[in-house]
Amino acid sequence: MCSYIILWQYLIKKIYLKTTTLFFLLFISASGNAQEQFRHNAEAETLFSRGLEMYHAGSFENAAELFETALNINPIHQRTTASYLMGAKSWLSIREEAQAMFLLNNFLKRFPQSEYAREAHFTLGTTYFLLQEYTSSVKEFLNVLQPGVRDERTIKSELILDSLVRFVLSPSETKELSDETQNDFLKELIARNETALSSDPESSPPPVPKRRKTKTIGIGALLPLMSASSGSSIKKAAEEVIEGMTIAQAQFEETDTEIEIVLDVKNTELDSFLAKNIVKEFSSDNNTVALIGPLFSNMVQACVPEASAGKIPLVAPIANTVGLAGMSEYIFQANADLAMHGKALAHYAVKQLAMTSLGVIAPNNPTANTLTSAFIAEAKRLGANVTAHETYEKISDDLSQKFLALRKSNVRSEPQVSFEKKISGSLRKRIIKAGASATLVDSLIASRGRVPVSRLFETNGLKTARALNLTIINPRSTASNMELPISTIQGVFAPVASSDDIGVIASQMMYYNIKAQLLGSAEWYDESQLEIQRRYAEGVIFCSDYFMNENDPAFISLQQQLRKKPTKYTLFGYDTMNLILSCIERGSITRESLRDCLSNIQFWEGAHSTVTLSKGRVNRVVQILQFDEGVVQRVTEVTVE
Repeated sequence: MCSYIILWQYLIKKIYLKTTTLFFLLFISASGNAQEQFRHNAEAETLFSRGLEMYHAGSFENAAELFETALNINPIHQRTTASYLMGAKSWLSIREEAQAMFLLNNFLKRFPQSEYAREAHFTLGTTYFLLQEYTSSVKEFLNVLQPGVRDERTIKSELILDSLVRFVLSPSETKELSDETQNDFLKELIARNETALSSDPESSPPPVPKRRKTKTIGIGALLPLMSASSGSSIKKAAEEVIEGMTIAQAQFEETDTEIEIVLDVKNTELDSFLAKNIVKEFSSDNNTVALIGPLFSNMVQACVPEASAGKIPLVAPIANTVGLAGMSEYIFQANADLAMHGKALAHYAVKQLAMTSLGVIAPNNPTANTLTSAFIAEAKRLGANVTAHETYEKISDDLSQKFLALRKSNVRSEPQVSFEKKISGSLRKRIIKAGASATLVDSLIASRGRVPVSRLFETNGLKTARALNLTIINPRSTASNMELPISTIQGVFAPVASSDDIGVIASQMMYYNIKAQLLGSAEWYDESQLEIQRRYAEGVIFCSDYFMNENDPAFISLQQQLRKKPTKYTLFGYDTMNLILSCIERGSITRESLRDCLSNIQFWEGAHSTVTLSKGRVNRVVQILQFDEGVVQRVTEVTVE
């Protein structure tokens, strides 16, 4: 099957489904938590709460009747508007589109300024889609988009509109909309689609696949979509994780499985309290068997008690703080933690590169401290000698004394005899007569080199050299002379706080003439910075939690489906979802069985890395990469024991 068809299937599965449950829950979160400001009515509150219970239990017809009873109570009360929405969603869940549309249209007529109006338009768009009234569906999703508003509903509407334009609307429908609309977003979608079709005449999508699904399983996601920050890097990372998850979901449903996956994405912002409540809400829905997220370690930690109490597996895609998985048998870290990184790099340096002498220069911050502690402990355990451990507060500080200390700790402690000055014939004879090898002396004279006194004179070397009035170089002067290389240290581990610091550290290594293999942390995986600093950074070896192998078929497939290069967050989202789906595919469809399956994952091949969760529920596989001849290449994977 060609890559375009795969792309089409991925997107179409997100919006074209025989049952409404997946489509509707993928994009819509129940609105029952909010209340508009009307007179409070206790009876309505009770009815609404019972309706929510029925809804979450999957008894949608009973739920709809309770919501309709609540909304018909007069006068207007605190649950009137929410009852309209939840009633419509309940009817839609059992494919009673007419009842859903009746409630939604009445709601918009009565409460056009309601805070739920955009959600009503969204649900109407869903309803029209299920009725195959595609142009009406587009118009409703366009009503969700508002100038200056960039939230979850906006993002999801844009995703659906993009899929409708590219894969569902006929040419005549597209033209009709293009002629009618004043919406810039839709005009841009249509123009982009026409350009793509004209450049690929064979890109027409195949018939819509229709599969019978007999079992529905929910997966919740907790991501910081940052509704108030349209351009933030955190929001962008969350959106890229969603991209990866939805591709994995669509690919799963293209298999012969009878399981339908419901992906429900909820916005946590950066609010740990909100995230905890979302986990609690997901836990109360028995259909939800696993959670993905949050992204950041502090929020994962805040969610542990609720996930543990609800006995629901929570898989953190990128959180790398040490000990998170150890807090509960239901917590999993798909990303290797910081200690794993330090251990893996030390293991590679000592066991694979046979290094016995190592040094460390690192920023003094919690992340670097965890990395370096693990690196040093593992290196020593394997028999290496860590001769220096230098730390600095800020990269902008004067690091000269740190690098000088690194040099001094690794110069030879034994004085050397210098043959840089001219040696007369008579002095040559006296040196040889004192016990030095004639061959060695002649070689040193020819190269004007240096030699340790004990090698030149086996016994009483320093006393003999002084008696002959030879030039003696002490270790301190060697450390201070930048023209003299330090080659006794074999590797220097230099984690950085940011890839912006690569140039400072790499150039200082060269300036201070430390001839050692440079070893870096995951922050060194920035190809643009490495290229800029190529003169200094060439050959650096560093650990990473992922590797972007552009020749890998899985990576190529992802790139073709996205029509852009996947980011690391896309890969993390894709693999985390696939990890869970692999267990579901093997029959682990309850929370307990899914927990057990994830706990026994070993050497699972992902797009970003191999994943092994056994022995602690945290991934123990770390990538070892090298910047070689201007390209980042994978050297090996290390599984930390």
